[in-house]
Amino acid sequence: LQTVYATDFQFNQSIQDALLAVETAYYGLISAQAGLEASEASVKDATMVLDTAKERKNAGVGTQLDVLQAQVSYDQSMYRLAQSKGGLKTAQGRLAQAAGLPADTALQAAAPIAETPGELAAQDITQIINESLQRRPDIAALRASLAAKQSAVKVAGSSLWPSLYLNGSVNRNYYD
Repeated sequence: LQTVYATDFQFNQSIQDALLAVETAYYGLISAQAGLEASEASVKDATMVLDTAKERKNAGVGTQLDVLQAQVSYDQSMYRLAQSKGGLKTAQGRLAQAAGLPADTALQAAAPIAETPGELAAQDITQIINESLQRRPDIAALRASLAAKQSAVKVAGSSLWPSLYLNGSVNRNYYD
């Protein structure tokens, strides 16, 4: 019986781990989206600085060193933009995998809102959780293991009851 309890606790832990993985992946995706926006803003700023440095040099008030430094800054911001795009794809894959979807599923996550919704229908939440749990093969394996162990407990418990065997026969004699 304790084995069944242990399996049940492991099953509950797997559910909690799945929920935590989705939550962590979600906030990782939100962070990656914000990082991409920041990188795009950095590229825009670096482009403006580079253009300004070139104009100043052409006007005779800037130096080639200023242009080169602005070019380096622009190149670095382009590199960070490429890194941010890769980080976004990785975060999307992590969230998809945590939700039980193929890792190449393109996901866009809405940023969390400051206020929580007033009321969420309990049935909707239960449906979402059940759909996510059905997609997770590790949870399905734990469910099967739990069912097998519960059956083993029933079989073991049946040996405590007395056994009853019934045997019978029928004969008929024919006389001429």
